[in-house]
Amino acid sequence: MSGLSSGQIPREAFMPPIFFWLGLGPGQKRPEPPVPSETAIEKLKRIDCELGILSLSTTADNLLLWAHYADQHRGLAVEIDITHPGFNAHNGGDKRFQLAKAVTYSDQRPRIPETDEILFEHFFVKSREWAYEQEFRIVRKLASSSEQMEATDSPFPVHLFALPPATIRRVIFGARAKPSDRAGLMRAVRGKLDLSDVAFAEAVLDPGRFRMEIQEIREPE
Repeated sequence: MSGLSSGQIPREAFMPPIFFWLGLGPGQKRPEPPVPSETAIEKLKRIDCELGILSLSTTADNLLLWAHYADQHRGLAVEIDITHPGFNAHNGGDKRFQLAKAVTYSDQRPRIPETDEILFEHFFVKSREWAYEQEFRIVRKLASSSEQMEATDSPFPVHLFALPPATIRRVIFGARAKPSDRAGLMRAVRGKLDLSDVAFAEAVLDPGRFRMEIQEIREPE
């Protein structure tokens, strides 16, 4: 840097590598991104108000997931059987809704298309930075929710959907979950006949490595 600032190295010597790194040759300009039509933008706004997303993950032992989404390991994770017909089924006769679909991780932002079919695919594209989440998503029409409640941190209401008890396989407590919370939830679950098959486990932090292990909880007979 000192050589460049003192004029010992011509600035032009650094230009071609920068152009090639951008995928362009000297003298070429980066193409302007396509501008979506007003119709496409209005469709996107409408869909954003009409549809909701349930985000799921295929992993239960990721440290970042527990830190970001489970109150710094003080919360819990619920293992769901997405193959259960009462959970993973077509919603309202539309094959796009309710079926769980894997998120695609990409370096490129998706363009806003003109058709509803392609526009729907935007719900399943995220930056590669989020690949550690191993996310599956289910898109539902908010109008079909079972209940609504006010959100404490958003002007928009929270839409609740009924979860068939038979789809719940296991409850995993975070490594820092309070013993009183664990005991209370286990009593509540065991008091429900339709939840009698639900198992319990806990996330245990490795004392020597940045990892965790999911261990089953042995309940007293």
